[in-house]
Amino acid sequence: GLRDLADTAELLACELVTNAINASQHLGNPEPPVVCLWLVSDQTSLIIHVWDACKEMPVRKDAEADDLSGRGLMIIDTLSARWGSYQEAQGKVVWAMVS
Repeated sequence: GLRDLADTAELLACELVTNAINASQHLGNPEPPVVCLWLVSDQTSLIIHVWDACKEMPVRKDAEADDLSGRGLMIIDTLSARWGSYQEAQGKVVWAMVS
């Protein structure tokens, strides 16, 4: 019942998962990174949660026009109603709300 949120939710989920994979690859483990994605809805809004094993908390950066990366959290900040992160015993979760 949240069809109007689908495009924005898809873009936010892609950004969050990409950031989680990139963060996990910096851990030095030769295995493919493991991330977890889950969605929670109250039928009015949707919250996208993504877990990764990296304990380093995300920091929003202002990327320059010619930078090849660094825009993920700027996109998340712009498109979501709210976003945040919290540490887990192993890793962290970054979340974004679409409403």
